Amino acid sequence: MNMFTDPLLINCSTEYDDFLEIFKYIGNCSYLIPGVLLHILILKTVLYSQKKLFKSNSFFRIFSLTLLLWDIFFNRLTAFIPPMCPILCPLFVMPSYFLKFYYCSYNHARMSKSVAQIMMVLNRMCCVMWPMSYEKVWNQFSAPTVILILIIPFGGTWNMLLARMYLFPSYGGFAVTYVKTVTWASLSLFQAIYILTALCFTVVCTSISLYKLYILPGRVKAAERSLCFVSAFYSLAFLIVAASQLVFVVCVNCQFTFSVIFQFLAFDLLTVGRHHSEFSAKNSEYLKMSFTDFNSTIEHKWTDRVAYPCSQKYNDFVEISKYVGSCLYLIPGALLHIFIIKTILFSQIKMFKNNSFFRIFVTDSVVSLVLLFWDIFFSRLAVFTPPLCKILTPLFYEPSLFLKLYYCSYNQARMAKSIAQILMVLNRMCCVMWPMSYEKVWNKFPILTVVLILIVPFGGTWNLYLGRMYTFPSYGGFSVTYFRYVEWASLSAFQSIYILTALSFTLVCTSISLYKLYILPDRVKAAEKSLCLVSAFYSFAFLIVAGSQLVFFCEECMTKFFTVFQFLAFDLLTVV
Repeated sequence: MNMFTDPLLINCSTEYDDFLEIFKYIGNCSYLIPGVLLHILILKTVLYSQKKLFKSNSFFRIFSLTLLLWDIFFNRLTAFIPPMCPILCPLFVMPSYFLKFYYCSYNHARMSKSVAQIMMVLNRMCCVMWPMSYEKVWNQFSAPTVILILIIPFGGTWNMLLARMYLFPSYGGFAVTYVKTVTWASLSLFQAIYILTALCFTVVCTSISLYKLYILPGRVKAAERSLCFVSAFYSLAFLIVAASQLVFVVCVNCQFTFSVIFQFLAFDLLTVGRHHSEFSAKNSEYLKMSFTDFNSTIEHKWTDRVAYPCSQKYNDFVEISKYVGSCLYLIPGALLHIFIIKTILFSQIKMFKNNSFFRIFVTDSVVSLVLLFWDIFFSRLAVFTPPLCKILTPLFYEPSLFLKLYYCSYNQARMAKSIAQILMVLNRMCCVMWPMSYEKVWNKFPILTVVLILIVPFGGTWNLYLGRMYTFPSYGGFSVTYFRYVEWASLSAFQSIYILTALSFTLVCTSISLYKLYILPDRVKAAEKSLCLVSAFYSFAFLIVAGSQLVFFCEECMTKFFTVFQFLAFDLLTVV
């Protein structure tokens, strides 16, 4: 059989439910279509309606290159609409120029984003390093930057131009792959090289940009800050995409369903999510002014009343809708954790009582339940319910034990999740490395793991117990923060240390676990795979949270966008 010329037939899968698959497609379109509209708006703004403003700006010349239409009108449509499979498959039995055009242009666009990312972070670094002269230099090479973005990806896609594309079953429909003409030149290898190169440039250039931004004079800092925020968000998106590639680089045959879905979502974040950050940088002044006003007017901050007027600029209906929207996933998350606790500690206690992993897992669920309880009944309620602001805030003008209980327990629980994550990935790694003996070792210290999860977070929250909590305006309501008793011991610094430590353990232990899982015998592999997939999903959630913390190393970076991003990042970690 000649793979380059003979017909290649596939049998459409009948084991998938049509309704669920079509629902997946609709779910994908719910964020892909807004992404397309946003890109059209960006292109219209940069190239037409505000052309005079942007035509001499080298950063915005690089900004607008994407191919989302393939995902909406072909890629996701054919994968998630089972009825279309028997209709379309016969059209692509023979070699097809359409499939070649689709697959080459789609992957060429993916690699173009890596090159564009390198150009953008280099541009932002030059902007901060040489703010008075960088634009003149970059404008001398305006055309080459665009040409490089379009041409360099051919270094990774040339083998596809020589290859034949064909279909294979995917979910309820089909997807496209190719027969290599040059066997060593795999797409995944080149894609990993491009992404990891972009990631290296991103980490180095963004670190230099943020450091120089911090030490620059206030005038230049104010002028360039918003664009550097955008580059920082790009860095997070590329970090997640790079993580999604690691499994495919280490092991060619590791393409199980979870890793494929993870890569799907990671590239969606890179394609859709990155550009939303551009419209957020203008919203930071109100929050910063609130803190400035408080600190300048309160002389005796440990005993004086802390009072402020509730904001009137927010619409009650819109704000309450945000609260209801939050509850739509927070309440099911709380019920799920209650069910997990009930199952492990009561209804199925005989099955789980000697399992070290589920001992850690149920402790993590209890911690998550504490976070969800405060979010549903106080934190989000106070922020997104404006009518409550005038009623509740007078209760907290004076120092309040309730605020201290809430703020200390809430942040204690957040840090406890980092400790639980470290213990879970260590447990899973030991499970795969020493499957016959690890349980015996872990069960020698049954209470110690629980105690560590509850006690170690005090290393990051001790200054909260010494400080005073007070409220400040947030959206249509209020939030809680604190006066530091020890100035250098900030909550954000400790929280970043805990999260980034957990992320380091997660990446190392999960990588070892997945690699060892692949080379273990089938019997053990089948027994342990499900729990390792759970750990891998937690790793993804922690990666998002760690990314949300990076911006908060800079005290001046607290735009509303990043505050909301951190909100949602911690929700992902708590609910799942």
